[in-house]
Amino acid sequence: MPKFIGSLNNPGMSGKISIIRASLWLSFACGGLFTGNLLLNAGVLHSDSLVAIEAVSLPWIDGVGDDACWESASWQPIDQMWISWGEPLLPFDDFKGEFKVMWSSETDELYFLVRTTDDVFVDGYVWPGGKYPDYDILEVFIDEDYSGGTHIFDTENTLAANAFSYHIVIDEPADEGITDLPVVCDIAGTSWGDQTTPDYAGHFPELVVSREGRNFIWEFSMVVHSDTYDHTDPEASVVELTAGKIMGLSMAYCDNDDPDEDPLARDNFIGSVYVTEEAYNDHWQNADGYGTLTLVEYSSSVATDHLHKNSGINIYPNPMIDSNIHISIESDLSGNQVVVRVLSMNRQELYRKVFERYQSQFTRKIALEGIVPGIYLIEIDTGDQIFVRKFARSTSHQ
Repeated sequence: MPKFIGSLNNPGMSGKISIIRASLWLSFACGGLFTGNLLLNAGVLHSDSLVAIEAVSLPWIDGVGDDACWESASWQPIDQMWISWGEPLLPFDDFKGEFKVMWSSETDELYFLVRTTDDVFVDGYVWPGGKYPDYDILEVFIDEDYSGGTHIFDTENTLAANAFSYHIVIDEPADEGITDLPVVCDIAGTSWGDQTTPDYAGHFPELVVSREGRNFIWEFSMVVHSDTYDHTDPEASVVELTAGKIMGLSMAYCDNDDPDEDPLARDNFIGSVYVTEEAYNDHWQNADGYGTLTLVEYSSSVATDHLHKNSGINIYPNPMIDSNIHISIESDLSGNQVVVRVLSMNRQELYRKVFERYQSQFTRKIALEGIVPGIYLIEIDTGDQIFVRKFARSTSHQ
């Protein structure tokens, strides 16, 4: 399949882009995803576990996002306030965002479609400076093997490539125009004394950002690398993508509302997953709080169930307010056993129990005595599928 590279120069494409954008953004603004101010960490955990369905055909990366393959992917909000130096509620005309993700075994790439509205876009970053978070940028956090842990420098006990914090930096496109020249920053090195800022734009084979008014469409592909990544030989660490693979994934946006200040300073930091207050700005250095992304085949009936019914798996109440949490599976899955594990965010097993054969539906109450307030993982193995969900232990009764 031909790849899109370079500027849009197809005759008649400009009108198509405007029509598509208008319909997209009318839907985006009025579709009910944003109904008021952006909430300050409202505890919405349903967005932490995502599913990417394999693309039947590859999208044409043009900053439009009207390819039929995108219809099989669900929008996911970027709506959790991680840092706010202003009001605790961010008006939705200041920023709103959402994204879709797919994957391909043909190319071994992830594909993203992101829509953002930003009332003021601050650009002008010059690589390799270290202040890129103080500009308006999109961030993709990826942990290829969902191992969690720190990922700042290469040391005796840690690897910088244990996870990547891709800061996608662009100059604002002209109105009704595009840009396809990003810089993608993250930290590398062995210590703050020899810190470097590589440009990881090569990890994004195709990237186009279009703008109409204050509305932006970011469309791009991304190659996934393992923790053996070496900047001198990036191809050696490219990961083969297969159905059933689970990765850590979060999306975020750095928002600066004052282009005239000196020095520039980020005003808001908005993410796609819930994190506790003490972890508001941890993603760049620690992958423990990343959401999960599971790759599934398009043709699988389980894939459709994942997408439209969240796999029929419910964890409630979430946050957990006492020592009990309920698991409910309502789907066509069947098997001899269900194995339930509860893990801390550093993957320490806190609970494990094997439940015997079930048919169609499965409901259990799990007693978790001694669980302190915080964020945890619950892993459910149904025999033919493994699902990972986040849940929180509340600090108080609600």
